[in-house]
Amino acid sequence: MESLTATDLLSLNDAARDAWQNTLTDVTDLNTGLGIWRLQERRRTILTPDFLNREYVEGQTPLHAIAKSHGLPIKHVIQHTRELGVTIFRGNRPRTIDNEEWLREQYLDRARGIDDIAQEIGTNGNVVIRHLEALGIPRRPFSARSLTALNAKLDESVPADIRAAVEGTLHGWLRLRRFQINMVFPTLTAAAQHLDVMPSALASQFHQLEQDIGTQLFHRSVRHSPQRPTARGTALLQDLDNSQVRALMQDALGSRLDPLPAPDAVDFATAVVDGERAALTVLHPHAPPLSA
Repeated sequence: MESLTATDLLSLNDAARDAWQNTLTDVTDLNTGLGIWRLQERRRTILTPDFLNREYVEGQTPLHAIAKSHGLPIKHVIQHTRELGVTIFRGNRPRTIDNEEWLREQYLDRARGIDDIAQEIGTNGNVVIRHLEALGIPRRPFSARSLTALNAKLDESVPADIRAAVEGTLHGWLRLRRFQINMVFPTLTAAAQHLDVMPSALASQFHQLEQDIGTQLFHRSVRHSPQRPTARGTALLQDLDNSQVRALMQDALGSRLDPLPAPDAVDFATAVVDGERAALTVLHPHAPPLSA
């Protein structure tokens, strides 16, 4: 192929020129059998277990960066990585706690809060809780601050659905924030993996949120269709973007306020779901949410 120039092509007759062009298409087009085979062989040659362990697991190079640097489709990289039995991480990888004796001292002896510990080591509260459970350390009971949160009343200028979700509950603001994050992702499972929580736990939280507000807030993902908010859910997302509500949420959650996911994390999660379902019906992962 590389030995043929434009001048060489001009000297060929029409039949030979067409045959050469058809062969070139068969070799380079990823929709042809030969093109697919070449891509699979290149993927197998590059993405060896040693390479993925060195670059992805230990080096923590994102799969989308590996795909881009080697000219491979991200879907194929994800599929091959999964076939090799390598754990795929969605979003930022939560840090682990290496020194469990330090954790015992901080939580038991110094009576530090879970969020305070998590913030110091750059992780989230769920990681700290998981390590506490592994050590068999019982959680401390609710504090006076928790009782204050249960009895707090919001000003009537705050949207009604926000007040319904927060007043008389202990984790209303947390559920609202997770609802915001969830609706950025194509599926609840992808959102749960990003938040490092069990999908069943996240689903339970949203069920409680819908009960508190009194209506369904989003349509769950089915087959090729991503999850999307209902009309009421869209209105809630708009209320959550209000500056007054954002300030109240920041004050209530403090260090527990999970940041909204970066576009790369959403792109990666969407590519994973699309790879699993073959053809995810979604306009764009960063498109405005669809109403019912």
